[in-house]
Amino acid sequence: MAKNDAKTENQAEIIENQAENNESAAPEAQAENNITVPEEERVEVRIPRGSEHGDPNVFVGINGTNYILPRGKTSKVPRFVKDELDRSDEAAAIMDDNKNTMINIEENK
Repeated sequence: MAKNDAKTENQAEIIENQAENNESAAPEAQAENNITVPEEERVEVRIPRGSEHGDPNVFVGINGTNYILPRGKTSKVPRFVKDELDRSDEAAAIMDDNKNTMINIEENK
């Protein structure tokens, strides 16, 4: 097994164990290359719980560093991770608006 595969499996096990143990403390974001950001530069972000059969985590990749955030829990993350989540939400909202506009145009032809 490759070193990266073992690391990814270990991260998945940590997250599964957190979910099984239902830890109430705010989990730290799992960063793939263990980048440390001082506590005072971290912010809390809550990822809503998804569907029952959906992915239990949200994956955020920034400049080669990957973060895995558990759904339904509050995590402390670097500010730039929250900024990326906010940017992604805004892009999704714009896409939905554009899609609805195109549907309305097609229906009114």
